[in-house]
Amino acid sequence: MNNEPEINTLKIISNALKDLNPQERKRIIKWAKDRFGVTRDKPPSKVLRTGKIKTGSIKAALEFSAVQKSKITEEKAQKTVTRVRKKKIKDFETVLDLFSTAVPKTSTEKVVLMAAYLQEKQAFQEITPYDISFRLKRINYGVSNTSYVISEILKRKPSLMVEIKTEDQTKSSRKKLRLTRKGLKDAFGFLYPGNS
Repeated sequence: MNNEPEINTLKIISNALKDLNPQERKRIIKWAKDRFGVTRDKPPSKVLRTGKIKTGSIKAALEFSAVQKSKITEEKAQKTVTRVRKKKIKDFETVLDLFSTAVPKTSTEKVVLMAAYLQEKQAFQEITPYDISFRLKRINYGVSNTSYVISEILKRKPSLMVEIKTEDQTKSSRKKLRLTRKGLKDAFGFLYPGNS
């Protein structure tokens, strides 16, 4: 059994987490567990709390990983894993929880879902393309040209998003946007296809 890819992944994760504070680590790990369907009965190990891998801990982590994989397989086979449906976007604790549930595929879905989160959960009255782009990049759901995607969304009929103010017509980063009811309904539809 070749464990090299897993060991390399553990090193990458360790390096990524080492500069974060414990609360940030906890949120990232919670998101990863939710995203990949991992459940855990024990409290987080010292590796997860400190972000440091010590000699011997890689072997322990790999052994733990193998045990977790078998548990997940058993749970799926028994169909005992049930996911609680959240009724509204503002019910999600973090934007990572929202995106790991919805798993948006297109740039439009990412932009609309982030705008819905900002408008509903964060209570933004006005959303700028920068607000959306910056947050999407922070959670690794970046869009290559947010301004273009937003301009395409604004052209749609019925509209998903409307422009409420513009300080300078030439700079799309200064647009002030808001989702319409249709946009919010579509964002909810990304979460639970068929229930929008």
